[in-house]
Amino acid sequence: MKEKKLVIKNLSIKSEDKIILNGANLVANSNEITTILGKSGTGKSLVFNFLLNLRAKNLKFSFDSKIDLNLYPIFQNPQNCLNPLFSIKNFFKELGVSKDELYKALNKFSLDKKILNFRPNELSGGMMQRILLIGALLCKKDFIIADEPNANLDSKNKEIVKDMFLKLRKKGVLLITHDLDLAMISDKIYLLQNSNLVLIKKDDFRKNRFINLLFKIRDNG
Repeated sequence: MKEKKLVIKNLSIKSEDKIILNGANLVANSNEITTILGKSGTGKSLVFNFLLNLRAKNLKFSFDSKIDLNLYPIFQNPQNCLNPLFSIKNFFKELGVSKDELYKALNKFSLDKKILNFRPNELSGGMMQRILLIGALLCKKDFIIADEPNANLDSKNKEIVKDMFLKLRKKGVLLITHDLDLAMISDKIYLLQNSNLVLIKKDDFRKNRFINLLFKIRDNG
């Protein structure tokens, strides 16, 4: 299988009074899990939206790259990608998923197949997020991009999510998160700090001063 690359080159995002990103670069490959890690409010979700061509009109974007991959997005708010007019069964039908594959995945995520007849507004936020994650596992897209995919999930399902992304590694995954435990499954991390993306390779994760500081803050509650 030909290696696929998701490339961001010289991306700048600015508002009237603030530089959010300043000439940022990123390369995410198939056969890898790549993560953008940063604190809340640093602009991580703006990168996710940029990749999907969802660019706020009040912000100025400049860049030198073209996104030509067929992306499967997992939004932080699952309501953004599940049509409220149709059942969950219809969502998987559009992805071309077989019944056998789907029933196995539902069971892995502790969901009864009866859920397929429900509409999104009949589900909890956590259930909707699990539906999107099952879609990522079964879809035929080129690359998976996920914005805070652990949102609304309990500790058991967070562990299932980690396992799922490791299975998706061959396809290529870009995670955007502030969740340190999730980020640690990555092959490389781009720290979003000081309006730029700083690359850290796997062997250097725990040597990085900023990552260690985040662990200390988390562990001290």
